[in-house]
Amino acid sequence: MKTNLTSSIIAAAIISTAAFSQDPEFTQFYANPVYLNPAFAGSAQCPRLTLNYRNQWPGIENAFQTYSGSYDQYMKKLSGGIALQVVRDGSGKGTFQTTSVAASYAYHTPLIKKLSMSAGIKVGFVQKSIDWQALTYGDMIDKNKGFVYESSEQAGVDSRSNIDLSAGAMVFSERIFVGFAVNHLAQPQIGLTNQDARLIRRYTGHAGVTIPIGGDNVSNLSLSPNVLFTSQDNFNQLNLGLYVKKGLLTAGFWYRSNDAMIALIGIQTAKYKIGYSYDITLSKLSQNSAGAHEVSFTFQFPCKTKKRKYTGENCKAQTQLPGKKTKFSKITCPSF
Repeated sequence: MKTNLTSSIIAAAIISTAAFSQDPEFTQFYANPVYLNPAFAGSAQCPRLTLNYRNQWPGIENAFQTYSGSYDQYMKKLSGGIALQVVRDGSGKGTFQTTSVAASYAYHTPLIKKLSMSAGIKVGFVQKSIDWQALTYGDMIDKNKGFVYESSEQAGVDSRSNIDLSAGAMVFSERIFVGFAVNHLAQPQIGLTNQDARLIRRYTGHAGVTIPIGGDNVSNLSLSPNVLFTSQDNFNQLNLGLYVKKGLLTAGFWYRSNDAMIALIGIQTAKYKIGYSYDITLSKLSQNSAGAHEVSFTFQFPCKTKKRKYTGENCKAQTQLPGKKTKFSKITCPSF
């Protein structure tokens, strides 16, 4: 019966939603950088593989599960970074699914001394699909026998595919960064019924700073306060957070406006980082949703050129600057 209820909820959402669809979101924003902002493509300089998994509202059977995988690296010949990402979001035990494949390019350039900029664009292919046969409706129910009648609801198309465009930019120094991104520039049509349902533009602004405590070589302790704001149609969300890093360990605490408190813990080495976060739901869903679990894994491949040696332990990305001498502008990224 729970499966039928979940399917009914999904059906109601699809049929009654008149104007737009919101995107899947990840709590560990900076553990999925290219999804957050295409300007992050190549920001780690060397090749990087990122994997993410989110289980949202596990207390509601067959709710939302999202998978993401990306690869990016800096390419000197292109004066910037490239990235490839695949995201799959599903609910209702696969009844409703969204799959996207996207390629990104970000141009990296210096502005003034110790200040650099990257600007990126992302081109994606998005497909939304639904299994209409798995859905149940209210007019199918007999109060004594359960789901026994044929529904009068009209099924729509099984799937719809579109090209999706996004863009972003970021200004950064060694310890401070500010970025902005716009997703779904063309607002593609995603409706699976006869209604006009478009993927509304999503605007995202994010900023952060890394503050060493006691000096890098003394305590190996740093604080990183961050802010992220997202707006999509009439939906606005403010995220305020703080990362604390000590040696290989990172802990984080976030507040997502009117929605959740988030706790995070992670391990970071020169080659990889692993993070786990849990969303404590603050809304009316708190009694039934059981929050949200999220796991991230990033593997940092070595650069092919052995002559280049990069220092730093806090995800410092090196961006090559033009000129006769090889110079690098560093950005200290958040740990997760």
